[in-house]
Amino acid sequence: KEQRAELGLPVRTVIADLSSIAETTALAREVGAVDVLVNNAGVGFGRDQLHREVSRDGHELRFAVNYLAAYVLTYALLDRAKAIVQVASIGQRALDVRDLQFTHQYDGIVAYRRSKLAQVMLAFDVAASSSVASTALHPGTFLDTPMLQESGITPLGTAQQGADAIMYV
Repeated sequence: KEQRAELGLPVRTVIADLSSIAETTALAREVGAVDVLVNNAGVGFGRDQLHREVSRDGHELRFAVNYLAAYVLTYALLDRAKAIVQVASIGQRALDVRDLQFTHQYDGIVAYRRSKLAQVMLAFDVAASSSVASTALHPGTFLDTPMLQESGITPLGTAQQGADAIMYV
């Protein structure tokens, strides 16, 4: 559906389940031209951070939504976008390439942090291999979003502050 953003610019909303690679790929086909792709979908730590959740495709859920969906959208739209922004996090953790699906000793916080480092790596890869402007940013620490509320953490900032940081970039 077509809407107007706060800045008066036309915004078209398209809905897809980003835990599904097929739906994410279909979304990329449907959107058309893109001025700026902002990959800001995120699955947080989970209600029970020790319970491993999986996507519709069987991938660890945080890795699927936070990274794989961003990867699919980024490369599917690379030739149609003027700029790509990965909304990452300062809370990053090294990937375990032997266990990318995090099937051993699961921890939702670590899974989230690994997926966010993967997003930063994606931004660097795009910047190094294409002419499209590519960046990653940390929009703010513990912003008041449903993801943070689910985790029970006290917010340190508003969701609007995070949106403002993204718009600034």
